[in-house]
Amino acid sequence: MKTLVEARRRNRARYLLLFVMTIVAGLASRRFPQVFPASAGKYPGDVLWALMVFFGMGSIFRAISSAKLGLWALGFAFGI
Repeated sequence: MKTLVEARRRNRARYLLLFVMTIVAGLASRRFPQVFPASAGKYPGDVLWALMVFFGMGSIFRAISSAKLGLWALGFAFGI
């Protein structure tokens, strides 16, 4: 079984599809805020944007570990 820190190749098409689906969910969070649970906070679009960065980087950097990818995406999101 692969661990979180073990690198594996990601399916680029799957990550691009998740990237687009995250954009759609972010737009829907602005148009239909009542659909999202209150536990998502006042701005679920921010969380979805960070997730979109993760999926975008995952489609580009396919061979790094998920933990490293998550740290890179978090650093990028904080940098913006």
